Amino acid sequence: MDRIADFLFEAKTLKELPRAGYPFLGSGEESIAEHSFMTAFIAFTLSRMASDVDGAKMVALCN
Repeated sequence: MDRIADFLFEAKTLKELPRAGYPFLGSGEESIAEHSFMTAFIAFTLSRMASDVDGAKMVALCN
């Protein structure tokens, strides 16, 4: 149970942590969690478009 609580705490922390590249780019406010979610969502969508791709593996590689 402690591992689950630790995992949830880390997930919440990522939601509040802005991506580090934005100070160099000059604009943007995406969090690390938002970026990770969108990357995984794109991978999942692309895997559904190709019949020979393991979607679960592709999503796992994004995180």
